[in-house]
Amino acid sequence: MLNKNLPLSDKLVLITGASQGIGAETAKASASEGAHVILIARTHSLLDAVAANITSKGGKATVFAVDLANATESNEVMLRILNELGTPDVVIHNAGSGSWYYTEDTSNEQLEQFMAIPFMAAFRITHDLLPTMLKRNSGQIIFIHSPASLMPWGGASAYVSARYALRGFNKALSIDLRHTNICVTSVMPGLVDSNYFSNNPHTFERLPTITRLYPHLTTQHVAKAIIAAIKRRRRTVILPFLLKLTVFLHKVMPDLVEWLVKVTSHKRIIK
Repeated sequence: MLNKNLPLSDKLVLITGASQGIGAETAKASASEGAHVILIARTHSLLDAVAANITSKGGKATVFAVDLANATESNEVMLRILNELGTPDVVIHNAGSGSWYYTEDTSNEQLEQFMAIPFMAAFRITHDLLPTMLKRNSGQIIFIHSPASLMPWGGASAYVSARYALRGFNKALSIDLRHTNICVTSVMPGLVDSNYFSNNPHTFERLPTITRLYPHLTTQHVAKAIIAAIKRRRRTVILPFLLKLTVFLHKVMPDLVEWLVKVTSHKRIIK
């Protein structure tokens, strides 16, 4: 069990979506704390670059390039990890996709990809690793969420649906594991300055205009919050403060908050 403020030394930390952005920064931060990080994403070259940065500073990193949308590949990699490295102490579900579209503009392939990553990938990975975590009766499973999983906005129906599914799994898993020593954590950052928007066209312009009130976060800021959540076994992390306040208001006045998000959402252009 990770006690309060216990360093991450010699812990095994698995991170999906670890090739860029929040995942890469969290990997670097975990390694700097002494953890052995397992980097998972699709692009081998990008993963190797993150691993090289870590090892050049004396850290430990192992790379697995895999398409988590492929159930067979995912299962095979999890078995390799268990056999070659052991059971992770921390699992961070960070992988996600992709561009935002209206329902009628979303292809079947895009819909399947949205649901495959993050929701189905997180479910499969947890399914494969949980038996040995339960046998050991320790560990932490962290989900990186979007505010869209709580307050949906327009022009991103498949993305929002997949994020709702991921948050539902997060909550269900928390209940399943409530009598165990495995901590389930939800991390919800606001707008993060990363390559997400450049990698996914039709996204930034579809953010609700109300989000302009929120200060932008850096990937380093989010990674620092994740490390703190691991050390202190926090179950909920929301940042920045203004988003945390919005989530609180959503609990007490959900209709008002959802109306504000709705009226400031992207406006459909009817041709």
